[in-house]
Amino acid sequence: MWLGFKSLRSSRRKAADPTLTASKNPEFLWASFRKGLLIQVTNPKTALFWLSMVSFVIQPKTPVVVMLILVVGTTLIALSWHSVLAVAFSHPAVVKGYVARRRAISFVFGVVFLLLGGRLVGGAVNVLVAGVWA
Repeated sequence: MWLGFKSLRSSRRKAADPTLTASKNPEFLWASFRKGLLIQVTNPKTALFWLSMVSFVIQPKTPVVVMLILVVGTTLIALSWHSVLAVAFSHPAVVKGYVARRRAISFVFGVVFLLLGGRLVGGAVNVLVAGVWA
C-alpha cells in the first residue's frame, strides 16, 4: 500500500523535462547496462515481490529440478524484459511519450497497488478475526 501512496503522490507532481544522453559508444552502453542491472538486483521491492510469488510455487515437496527451472526461467524472462525496456526507452519518441503520460500511469498504478494491498490487509484481518472467534 505504501507503493500505492507513493505512486499517487508522484502522479500529482509535474515531471521535469528529461534530457536524453544517449551514446553509441560500447563502453557507455556496457556501463549503462551494469548500472541498470545493479539497480534492479539490489531493489528490495523486486526481492520482496519474487519472494511472495515463490512462496506460492515452492512447497516443501517441490523437486529441486522445478526450483532450478523457476530460478533460471525467471532470470531469463527478467533479463529479456529489461533488455526490451532498455532498447525501447533509448528511443527519444518513447521517452517523450512516457513523459507525456507519466502522471496518468503513476495514478493507475497507485490505485492498483492500493487495491491489492487493501485486499491483502483485508484477508489478514479476516484470518485473525476467524482465529480469535473460532
